[in-house]
Amino acid sequence: MILAILYKELRQHWWAFLLIVLICSLGFFGQFTSSTLSEGHGSHFTLLTKFGIFIALASLVLVNRLVASEYHSQTQLFLESLPLPRGRMILIKYLLGLTVITLLAASAFTVTLLLGLRTEVIDSNFIAYLLLRFGAFCYFTYCFFFLYGFLGRYRIAFFIAIVFTSLLFPKMTDWELTDLPPIELIGATFAYEREHFPLKPFAVTISLAFIFSLAGLALATLREGSVAGLLGEQMSHREKVSIAGLIIALIFTAYFIDERNPKEPYQMHNASCVGSLAQGIVVSVAPPSAEGQILANKIHEDLTALSLYLQIEKLPPVFVIRRNDLDPETHEAGSLKNKEGIIMRTNFAHSEWDFNQFNESLIARVLGAYSNDRIRKEDRFWVLDGFTLFWSRRNEVPQSSPPKALDRSPDLLLRALYGTSERPPLTPSSMRRWFSQQDELGHEITAGIACSLLRVLESAVGEKKCQAFLRSILAVKNPSRASTSLRDLLAPPEKLFLQHTGMQLADFLSLWQQELQRLRPAYQEQLNTLPQISGELEFVKLSLNSSQANYSLVDSVDKSPNLKKRLYYATLPPFANYVPEHLLIPVPLDFTANSHSGILPDDFPRGTRLLFTFSLYSKALKCRIISGWQRKEAH
Repeated sequence: MILAILYKELRQHWWAFLLIVLICSLGFFGQFTSSTLSEGHGSHFTLLTKFGIFIALASLVLVNRLVASEYHSQTQLFLESLPLPRGRMILIKYLLGLTVITLLAASAFTVTLLLGLRTEVIDSNFIAYLLLRFGAFCYFTYCFFFLYGFLGRYRIAFFIAIVFTSLLFPKMTDWELTDLPPIELIGATFAYEREHFPLKPFAVTISLAFIFSLAGLALATLREGSVAGLLGEQMSHREKVSIAGLIIALIFTAYFIDERNPKEPYQMHNASCVGSLAQGIVVSVAPPSAEGQILANKIHEDLTALSLYLQIEKLPPVFVIRRNDLDPETHEAGSLKNKEGIIMRTNFAHSEWDFNQFNESLIARVLGAYSNDRIRKEDRFWVLDGFTLFWSRRNEVPQSSPPKALDRSPDLLLRALYGTSERPPLTPSSMRRWFSQQDELGHEITAGIACSLLRVLESAVGEKKCQAFLRSILAVKNPSRASTSLRDLLAPPEKLFLQHTGMQLADFLSLWQQELQRLRPAYQEQLNTLPQISGELEFVKLSLNSSQANYSLVDSVDKSPNLKKRLYYATLPPFANYVPEHLLIPVPLDFTANSHSGILPDDFPRGTRLLFTFSLYSKALKCRIISGWQRKEAH
């Protein structure tokens, strides 16, 4: 009899099972593709965290087919007439749905584990932690929806109540959805925690799952199933009116609480602060000190001038944290939830720390956050790249006339001359491939090239027209929606350039090239003495599945010490080409030797892709010269 009921369920709902498997498979593949193509960096096991949404969706559909639809159409009466205990019939449905969810979860876990084994060091303890945490979440999710299926006509009201509770509680208290034990199990630490198992959230999750399962079974068998049968009937007119009134009351309550309890903006306590959100610009520097207060005042003054220049009323708050362990030229950037501000970590107390260099990085982050990162699109990134230097170095005294001459900053002019030596001339087409320029030359050199473009533009068309063009690119608030992408498509940088400057971009680039060629002979001797660097990296097999990376460095022309020679490298996720700069691992190299070789400290599993470059510091350019970013895969 049990096999007959099981056969009946499979025959009746096979298409629903197949649809669930198809949707979950497409969802998993879509998440994997999105993660890799967005050039994200991190563990493959974060895919399981996102896959939890599809587990919840699958549980909802399964329970709706196995339980809710049966009681709504009252076909369960046929099953209840069979010589089989009611509890056993419900248990068959429960186990059938749980089996489907288990197979889905196990398949996703297995595929993710196979992906992770190619690029991560994984031991048995870590696998056990992942399996227990993900399994507990999936089990809880199914049990919750199993009970939900027996609520019958009150399911919608119950679902709305849960949604509004989830929205209201965070506004009324410090409670967050991520604090729930089931969500905490697959939360931020899921893919990375290898030492400590979250025993308390695990125990709470499993306990709640058992309680929901028993409650569902009890509701199905209470008074010989009559209670579940009554709940499965359609709502009366009075019940519909009552539910509608409850929904309206919850909406008004949510609106009232949202109006009366606005979320407090992020604030950094125990810091030197200047400005306020009401004024549109606020700067905080921690820890508080006389030096920090001076820096806060200086940043606030600069951002105020920037907002006036670009006609931006309100900029994201800036939070600067002193980190004594960082090199003076290192500026780590971070962001806050919902773009509440920009966090910069830097060692501003160091004697070699340079405000202009720090300000370049800060301006790029502030304008990027203001534009919702739309300014970082490749076709217009050259404007942001150059403006960071153009603005930070705007007050430098020119060495020659006219006042806006290109050669007022020798180091920036040298960057532009160095970056355009023995390279094809820039064209509107190559400007749209700006990231390729950065790949070969490095961000600091391309920023010098872009800055020279803006300085020549200001000299050629005047300050007002140059300012109007910069505003059209940098000072546009860009919400994340399809209309913004359409607007960017209809108004490319070339069109905005012509509209605000009256020049075709191609004609301006010719003018800029002529200006560089006019100045190049005077700086050729310095260009000839600039340091050069090149290097190679090769993988050498240690075993069938792992390799070590051997590198060799060659630099020439400048043999002076203290050039800060380094190898930067990082592991690339599948299909990605770049990783954030703060994830790059620096390897200091010998200061004085003409050539140098060594072995990277890590071993790399087969299939690992490395992004790497060799670099040294040039005093004449006041920036790094790189050998060009390269990518290699361990075989």
